[in-house]
Amino acid sequence: MQVFSATTETFLRRVFPLLISIIEDELLLEVRRTRFVFQNKLMPLGVTVFRSNEKLGTFDPHNYQIGLNERLMWESKEFVLKNILRHEMAHYMTYVLYGNTIAHHGSEYRAFCQKYGWGEDVQAARADLSLSNSQIEGDLPTERLILKVKKLLELASSSNRHEAELATIKANQLIIQHNLDLLKTKQNQGFDQETTFLKRILFSKQNSAKMRAIYEALTSFQVALCFHHGQDGVYLEAVGPYANVEMAHYVATFLDHEMELLWSKAVTENPGLRGRRQKNSFFIGIGQGLNKKNHQAQQMSPLSQELIVLERNLQAHKERAYSRLRSSYTSSKVDPLAHHLGKSAGEKLSIRKPIESAKTGATPRLN
Repeated sequence: MQVFSATTETFLRRVFPLLISIIEDELLLEVRRTRFVFQNKLMPLGVTVFRSNEKLGTFDPHNYQIGLNERLMWESKEFVLKNILRHEMAHYMTYVLYGNTIAHHGSEYRAFCQKYGWGEDVQAARADLSLSNSQIEGDLPTERLILKVKKLLELASSSNRHEAELATIKANQLIIQHNLDLLKTKQNQGFDQETTFLKRILFSKQNSAKMRAIYEALTSFQVALCFHHGQDGVYLEAVGPYANVEMAHYVATFLDHEMELLWSKAVTENPGLRGRRQKNSFFIGIGQGLNKKNHQAQQMSPLSQELIVLERNLQAHKERAYSRLRSSYTSSKVDPLAHHLGKSAGEKLSIRKPIESAKTGATPRLN
């Protein structure tokens, strides 16, 4: 999950001179602003900050980006940070040279490191650092909030209509109040904006109707959504406060599996359903039905008027994470029956899959 804040911007200003020094003085390559020259090609030079309990550094071959764990901002000394940057630059360069044809930390990777005098402290896949906040992502109040919302969403399909309606309203109210509290706290501390988080919550080989339906369903979860087209497929990304992004990831993961089960059930109950168009229409209906239920709950919440404030704040999160938000998608003609059945299923749907607990006690690793 990528992180954007004033602190991360300061950290990146510290990181870039170190990375440029490695590229120019050790790899002996020319740097031109945000790119470097390798084999007569200009290669992107990008660094992001992310939050994770497991990884200290990563290299993303789809975007040619190095990622650094936000904990390094406070705990890493310069020589440790440079070794992590060397480790990820070695992944960058071996990917450019060999693509995905070699082992992650195999002989070619080690040979590259040895060529430039980078020893085991650079080559090692794990780094044993005493870092603060290594056991839990986020903070305990936020984790408790996520668990409360999960339980309420499970109740939202109760056979008791009044109980289901109250559960949905309460879940939305908790999310809205949490965001208002965050905004108020940051403003009282003299900050214009809280930390922004970006997470890839879903992947598909292509931009499918199911993916667009999940996009539709998540628009009521106080996150900005974007389709990011990579080399291997399409990612759905969520941007916003930490709790909102985590909830969006949790719901997207559940829907990705549950929508297939709902389609199989619909086909069994309606033998006339068949074909790609009807399946796509059914998925779009599910997304719209779930979205409708959540928006109705927001309108019935005592905090509904505060959504205007949060929408403006969410726009600030969008602008911080993206220079250009690629959130549009094209719609296709839907089959009326399949769409109606899907919408009805979405309005009755409960989010039952539990949130995966964070792994604790593991030694952070380099990717």
